[in-house]
This record gives sequence, C-alpha cells and structure tokens, in this order.
Amino acid sequence: PAAPLSATRARTKELNKRFDSHDPPALKELEDLLRGAANGGAEPDGADCVAVLGLALRYQQHRASGHGVFSLGTETTWLLVDMLGRAGEPKAIGRIFKEPYLHGITPTTGCVNHALEVLSSLGAHRAALTAYHRTKALREARPDAHTFAAVAAALRGEGFGELVAGLREEFEANGVDLGAEPTEQEAPVGAAESDDSGVEGAGADGAEVSDEATQK
Repeated sequence: PAAPLSATRARTKELNKRFDSHDPPALKELEDLLRGAANGGAEPDGADCVAVLGLALRYQQHRASGHGVFSLGTETTWLLVDMLGRAGEPKAIGRIFKEPYLHGITPTTGCVNHALEVLSSLGAHRAALTAYHRTKALREARPDAHTFAAVAAALRGEGFGELVAGLREEFEANGVDLGAEPTEQEAPVGAAESDDSGVEGAGADGAEVSDEATQK
C-alpha cells in the first residue's frame, strides 16, 4: 500500500482541489500551510517542497490572471524560505530567487537578506552568491550592510577571500556603509494581502517547474 501523505502534502492536495473546483482559497491559507511546515510538526521533505511550490505557483497564476498581481507578498515569501530551509533545500531557495517573478517571490531587501541568511546557514555559498547577483538590481531590493554580511558569511571559509573583497568594493562604491552594524531582520507581519473573490484560478499545476526546483 502507498505510504500515507504527510500533513503538508494532504493540506496541499485539499487546496489544489479548491482551485480545481473554481473556489480558489485565500492566500492566508497558503501562509498558514507554510507556517506550519516551517515551524512545527514533522520536518518537510523534498516531496513536500515539490507539492508546496506547485501550489504556490497556482496561487501566483491565479493572482496574475485575475488581478494582474504577480507577487505572493513578503510574508508568503519569508515563510516559503523558512519552509525550504527547514527541509534542507538550498537549491530550491536559490532557484526561486533566481527567477523571483516566475515563482511569485517578492524580492524586497528584507526577503532577499533572509534568504541569504538561510542559504548561509545551509552552507550553500554558490546559491547565496547567485541569489544576490540575480536580485541586486531589482526594483524592490536595495542591497545594504545586512546583504553584504549575509553573502560574506555564506562565502566565509570557502576560499573566496578575493571574491568577498570584490563584493566589499562593489557595496562601498554603491554608497553602502559597511562600517554600520547591520540591523536585525524582522519577519513581516500581515504584509501579504489577498483578494481572491470571484476569480477562477489558473489551471496549471506547476509540478514540472516545482520538481526542477528541488533537484539536487
């Protein structure tokens, strides 16, 4: 017999059925799912991440088609990073920040810095560097001293001394005061808003994109 679904995948399946029935769930339900997977219960695994990324893509497609909104908001982004970090999936974090608008990610300075810190904690130096370079010029992100500290921490001890020195010069040339103590990142509270009434969801399930996202 097939193994029972984890609580995360079971809930993901329920929310997908809502989309299939043209009764799209509110964004808060995705946030609650992510919060539970990131902070409590059994640790999510790769299959959970594939399922959740596919569901997040359905939300993003629904919001884009119904409201012209391509982002799922800062709170959803923060929670998604936390869940993928808890699952030990740095490549998935790197991929969604490599193409943030495709995945509905909101690449604000705070969200990018949070992702960089999680990637650093996972020892994913290359993913952290890629995420920084792919987001530094986006309109929402303004790399600051915290950004530099997170990237430098990810590269520390990996033989990238010259690269860190080059990054320091880049930040200073852009007017970032690296002598200042980086402010502590705070998770957004109630930052993501949703208006899902009366609009049918997009039909794609996103499984192919999500599966690629968690490839090792």
